[in-house]
Amino acid sequence: MASFCKIVKRFYRANKPIKPNTSWPGYRNVLDITNPATLKKVGELQEDTIPDIERKLEYLHTGLKRWKLTHVDQRKAALEKFADALVTRKTTLAKILTSETGKPISQARSEIAATVDRIHYFVENCEKVIGTQTVLESSRLKEKVQYEPLGVIANISAWNYPYFLSANVFAPALLTGNCVLYKPSENASLTGQEITDMLHNAGIPEDVFVISSGGADTGSRIAGNKDIGGLFFTGSYDTGLEIAKKASPNLLQLELGGKDAAYIRHDVPNILATATTVADGAFYNAGQSCCSIRRIYVNKRVYVPFMEALKKISHSYRIGDPTLEDTYIGPLCTKKQVEKIGKLLAEAINRGAQVDVGGDTTNSTAHKVGYFVPPTILTDVDHQMSIMRKETFGPVVGVMCVEDDDEATTLMSDTEYGLTASVFSKHLEDAEAILNELKVGTGYWNCCDRVSPRVPWSGRKRSGVGSTMGIDGLRAFVQPKGFFCHEPMAAI
Repeated sequence: MASFCKIVKRFYRANKPIKPNTSWPGYRNVLDITNPATLKKVGELQEDTIPDIERKLEYLHTGLKRWKLTHVDQRKAALEKFADALVTRKTTLAKILTSETGKPISQARSEIAATVDRIHYFVENCEKVIGTQTVLESSRLKEKVQYEPLGVIANISAWNYPYFLSANVFAPALLTGNCVLYKPSENASLTGQEITDMLHNAGIPEDVFVISSGGADTGSRIAGNKDIGGLFFTGSYDTGLEIAKKASPNLLQLELGGKDAAYIRHDVPNILATATTVADGAFYNAGQSCCSIRRIYVNKRVYVPFMEALKKISHSYRIGDPTLEDTYIGPLCTKKQVEKIGKLLAEAINRGAQVDVGGDTTNSTAHKVGYFVPPTILTDVDHQMSIMRKETFGPVVGVMCVEDDDEATTLMSDTEYGLTASVFSKHLEDAEAILNELKVGTGYWNCCDRVSPRVPWSGRKRSGVGSTMGIDGLRAFVQPKGFFCHEPMAAI
């Protein structure tokens, strides 16, 4: 199979800079785009400066005057055409995504395919949150609410699911009459450019959707601009906190990280099926998901058989070249992640944790190059260890044996995050009794790591502010304006 560099070079020649930055002068920094599996350079990224961003926002505000008056059917048609392009070009787009993020090729295709369903949901439901609603009408008085777009919004997106996470913002934003300044992660910038080109080709005007390129500095520059009607950020808590400081007083929505827990109750009917689901929730996409399982609590009555099954399944995963169809775990996206996980593992081991599976972050056992970390399972852990408290964002999970539901609920609640939680049990009412005690945005019964366009996605505590997806996610991109309309008094 062709190397990653050959794959990417077919689409991005060395003398072709990433568009549309060529028309915006004044660059300062150039960032390398590196394949995390081979560590070979696959492109360059020119970083926008403050003047670049200001010019792009001015361009978008010009487009907003026309776009917000465009009939919703025209907006819907453009997004449907974009969805069609995702289907037609799925194979090519997946190769590009794999080349810059290291996501296994089968998982890259799955992400693109599922994004199509999200686009369809937004198209089918966007009219529920726009237009005008009359709330009172009498002989002389009418009260009505008109829903208007926010204006020009900023979409600062992440690299781990660049199609999912960006579409959660730009699709409802465009459908409800907003313009979008889109900053993809520097680690998914080739994908970001593909998204931009496909939207323009689908009929979204160039002054309605504009890409802004760069790293963290570019994100900060965008967040600090006062001409933004809303800022939608996806990423870690630490970065989100810095974005929030810059963004005030702009309307702000943050989709942040998690330290998600799963509880295996004593009455779970099928140990093997449960272990299979939990392992997938922990290690899919190399654990690089905000809702990956990071902590597992197992009732003592099923601890031994569950652990035997979990370890067997984890050993079965193929780790390696992400372009191969049977690869389940590819590299982590950045060297920084590998180093962070290495430090967390070292601290846990020094405090008494046992490595039951994996644990090698040095590439010494399997790979000479690339940011590979195998599936890792730790036991004899406790909540004094950072590995059980901090965002991990990698294929590492800690497992604790618990006495009963009360202990499990207490431990699951002992976190600064509140994104999702899972309970595996025989009866739904037992799971709901536990999940209703937890401050999380999403609860799962006998499943995990699932997202649907029909259900709002939100976090509690350090896991975020606001909602994406569902009707609530659509409504996040409009703002109400009240009208009191009174008939004039008769002349005397």
